[in-house]
Amino acid sequence: MSESSTYEGCIRCDYERNASDGICTIKKASDGLDIRCVGQWSKEKYFYIGRYLEIFTVAMKNGWKENLYYIDLFAGCGKCRVGETGEEIDGSALMALKLRYPFKKYFFVDSNRNALSALSERIKGSPVEDRVSLKEGDCNEKVNEIIKEIPQRGCLCLSLIDPTGLHIKFETIRTLTQDRRMDLIITFPEGMAIKRNLEQFLGQEDSPLDMVVAIEGVQIQTTIRNRISNSAGGFCLSYQQNYVNHCANMRKGRDTATRKGK
Repeated sequence: MSESSTYEGCIRCDYERNASDGICTIKKASDGLDIRCVGQWSKEKYFYIGRYLEIFTVAMKNGWKENLYYIDLFAGCGKCRVGETGEEIDGSALMALKLRYPFKKYFFVDSNRNALSALSERIKGSPVEDRVSLKEGDCNEKVNEIIKEIPQRGCLCLSLIDPTGLHIKFETIRTLTQDRRMDLIITFPEGMAIKRNLEQFLGQEDSPLDMVVAIEGVQIQTTIRNRISNSAGGFCLSYQQNYVNHCANMRKGRDTATRKGK
């Protein structure tokens, strides 16, 4: 199939039916493996993620040497097809493996067995293949396995959290960053996942949004009435503020521990 016919096929594709979990069921990638369907905006997103990964590893290569760890909680299958053009691009996992200055260890998590299997095949032959750990399952559960393999001292971690919906619990962020030097890249799905389901969330006692935003002691309904005014973007601001508070509490705990240790 030519690139132009691929383009036409993607434009007319029934995404909800042909890629319900993000993986295209109509046409494999050029390497014969599964591929994820994405929009043009995802290509732009991956460009910036790739640039950040490059800047991060170059800047930290001397200070941290062989003590950089990388975590991708929604790693996917490694390849994406841009629906508007039919172009195949690398996903975040493959981009991370192709850096000039690689990480000491890579942790790739995904709940989709087929996607992780395709990623496993694409990793074969990589110069850093022996540094990769693949974990199938819910990242909110797998994060406990990951942190056991990362030293609490003497290392720096970078974690990419790029879900397609409200799949990451704030408690997972707490667990991941507790007592560790950790940089985070987080994409927050306020446009589709929140706006589409806002009314439904309002009628639930403990909605998925409660677990994601985790505004302690504040119900979503109260937050919307008093602070957000039914704007999905307000949830993002609340999320950011809660994370800032979490970091402040961690620093306070470390300072207290340091004073006691003197």
